Amino acid sequence: MKEFKENLEKVVDESLSRAIKNVPSLIKGSVRNIVFAAIGCEHSFGKVKVDHCNGRNPMIAQFIDESAKRVAKREIDNILTDEFVSEMMQELRDPVIEEFRERVRRAFRMSMESKIEEAVEAEATKAVDVIRKQVIMIEAEQLMSAQNMTKTQEAALELEIENSLEAPDDSS
Repeated sequence: MKEFKENLEKVVDESLSRAIKNVPSLIKGSVRNIVFAAIGCEHSFGKVKVDHCNGRNPMIAQFIDESAKRVAKREIDNILTDEFVSEMMQELRDPVIEEFRERVRRAFRMSMESKIEEAVEAEATKAVDVIRKQVIMIEAEQLMSAQNMTKTQEAALELEIENSLEAPDDSS
């Protein structure tokens, strides 16, 4: 039994020694996984990846975004000096002025065309009314001469014609 006990103690001691040797690497692995998870990364199959699962926006991604924005802003600020902006504005001046002039000309032309169309339409309506009245008068004169009307009949017909000429025409 003494031999068994000694062998058992030896086996336990070796097992404990091996287990104790593995404790630091197990602790390091656990700490590593906890830190990775805290900053939004995952460690699997020997690779570390940023964890975007389910639309997460991990801390490391936010840090990278902010850093990239800072670098981009600094570079843009270096490029967009007052001198550079002044040069750009000078280059843009003539094309912008020409575009403005062209748009003003186009708007003026469109407005004038519209006004001309309205004026022509109004004058055409007046001309049609004058022609219509002249046609009615000619027809009335022909009717009167064909029927040999008396002066009273002619006066009554002329009055009726004048009244119809003054009334607006609903057919147009």
